[in-house]
Amino acid sequence: MEQSNMERNVVQTEMGGKVLTEEKKRRKRRDKLLDSIPSEVLDSEAFDQMSQNEVMEAIITYMNANERRLESRKRKKVEKRKHREVTREWKRSVKEQALTSLDAKDARAQVFRTETQSSSSPLSFTPSVKIMQKLRAKRSEQSKKAFKTRLMNSNSSQTSSSNEMTRLRRRYKKDFDDDSDDISPVQAILRIDMALDHKKLPSSSDVEIMLKPGRLGRRRAVLKRILNDCFDLRGKCVPPSDGIDNGGSLLFVTKCTIDELGSFVLAKMSERVSNV
Repeated sequence: MEQSNMERNVVQTEMGGKVLTEEKKRRKRRDKLLDSIPSEVLDSEAFDQMSQNEVMEAIITYMNANERRLESRKRKKVEKRKHREVTREWKRSVKEQALTSLDAKDARAQVFRTETQSSSSPLSFTPSVKIMQKLRAKRSEQSKKAFKTRLMNSNSSQTSSSNEMTRLRRRYKKDFDDDSDDISPVQAILRIDMALDHKKLPSSSDVEIMLKPGRLGRRRAVLKRILNDCFDLRGKCVPPSDGIDNGGSLLFVTKCTIDELGSFVLAKMSERVSNV
């Protein structure tokens, strides 16, 4: 930049022109700025009321602001020029990389075409017949093994389940045939279920044991099943607790108390036994 300014100054000197230094340029620019102040500002009453120091301070502030504005413009101009240079360099490098990649791609394509032309065997995207036969035989063997294993597992599970069922039936039959009074209410319920499963009338002693005071589930369900399976009774069929043979209104199986339902079941069972 300094060299270009010197060359321009030399040219102007040789041509007989005047060479302006930076100080003269700055002074000329200040004079131009002062001349550009509107006359309305100088002729205003506010300007007349200002002191000489205030006028000088205002002029200095005005000149400094213009200097800063000029410096800012110069700086932005330099930054734009640098940005253009960087952008130009980036575009040049991108273009070179693109050309290099295209050349490499063309080279690979040429190599592929050469190898394809030199190869005498045609391309094949499917396996041969022998390979297909081997794969089919392998899959068939695997299927046979899986089927045999499934049959063995099925037979073993059926055998174990049948053995377990036989063992449970023997145990329940033993409990049912046992006349001992030392059984729990839960065992009594199991004996009643066993009798009902065999289409037999349960023992009244088992029903009495089941009706012993205490917390026990399934009492109402078992009593309902006895009435349904053995006496074909359901719904509103239980007499009130004041008597069985009176002419009072009947109660629902689901609404009456356990004592009322149990007493009615025991009465029906005793009637069945006495009639037999």
